[in-house]
Amino acid sequence: MVELTPDEARYAAALVRAEQRAKEAEVKKFTAGHASRLVLEKAADVYRVIAEKLEQPQAGAAASLGNWRRVVVEGPYAIKLPRDERRTGAMCLNRWEAEIWNVWRPKFKWEHLCPVVWADPAGHVLVMQRATLDATEDEILAFVDGDDSYPMAESEYKCEDWGHLEDGRLVVLDYGYACHTEEAIEKQRRYYSQFVR
Repeated sequence: MVELTPDEARYAAALVRAEQRAKEAEVKKFTAGHASRLVLEKAADVYRVIAEKLEQPQAGAAASLGNWRRVVVEGPYAIKLPRDERRTGAMCLNRWEAEIWNVWRPKFKWEHLCPVVWADPAGHVLVMQRATLDATEDEILAFVDGDDSYPMAESEYKCEDWGHLEDGRLVVLDYGYACHTEEAIEKQRRYYSQFVR
């Protein structure tokens, strides 16, 4: 675990405040057709949690550091934020994970993905349900061997990319795998589209 620097925390908090004021219409448009008023209320709750967490850098917001993103864990949420030095690619990963959850998961009945609670349409913030990081290699491989879905959701089979939800279900936490550019996202869309009837 690492801590957000005060500059990173201030930047993220300012971003959240700006999103709250300027993107309300985008949030409504993004969620239209996908969800109900409850999702909009959930998005507002998520923004409040992020703002409260990140506006207090002196409190040392705990985060894990990945290659592309930091993951801040707060209450029932895991909040994925782009690392400054890899911002563009990380925002692509956040957008792609949101698209996989909202568009492709229902089509292919992928039940092993960690739920996306809310996502900023631009990719600045992605909020997932919190999961434990206690998956073992044996259970991941057993799942993969028994998974007959096709196509499969792209992910790596590293223990740190898998975990368990509160109900005990095994889920993959990082499924934006290798889609850190718009070109890579478009290529993956074309691939998945071949299987949609």
